[in-house]
Amino acid sequence: MDVQLEDGLCFEILRYNCSGDTGDLYNGLQRIYQEHLKVQQCDYLLKPLTIEELRRALEKYRNIHRPTVNVEQTEGLMQQLMPKAKERFLVRIGDHIRSVAVSSIHCFFIQDRCVFANVDRQKNYPLDYSLEKIESMVNPSDFFRINRNFIIRFDAISDMVVYSSNRLKISLDTLPNMDNLIVSREKIAAFRRWIDR
Repeated sequence: MDVQLEDGLCFEILRYNCSGDTGDLYNGLQRIYQEHLKVQQCDYLLKPLTIEELRRALEKYRNIHRPTVNVEQTEGLMQQLMPKAKERFLVRIGDHIRSVAVSSIHCFFIQDRCVFANVDRQKNYPLDYSLEKIESMVNPSDFFRINRNFIIRFDAISDMVVYSSNRLKISLDTLPNMDNLIVSREKIAAFRRWIDR
């Protein structure tokens, strides 16, 4: 007999329609229902309960709700979700195309509304990306955007000088004549954290 019927529980039928002693049948169905709940759910406890019943119920709950974490799988998922830093940029020089490793780039900058990658002393390659896009593509532990016009590489910094109102002026060996390598006021705190790691 199903316990749940369309118009109520099966126990209602037994309570009103059966003549004679239905207590044993009712108790038997109730025990079956309790066992069903114990198998399907965590446990079904009725008062008065024993310590052993409570211990089994708690142990079953712990087993059902025990977190099962696979560390290797979690690390793999995290690596897949993390955006991968770009390793190379394609640059066009006349009719030629060259692949430049990000590790050889000292900074990215805007000059005359064009974005350039500085690779060596006075060796700048034009790129087809905006600085905002480049900032999201490169590794943030290696590169930092100091102002609207420059993203610099940590290893390329040759000198830092305190500039007016607690700002810093940056020097790069590959761009000796650049005067506007100044960390903006909004970025100075983040830049100091980036440098002091």
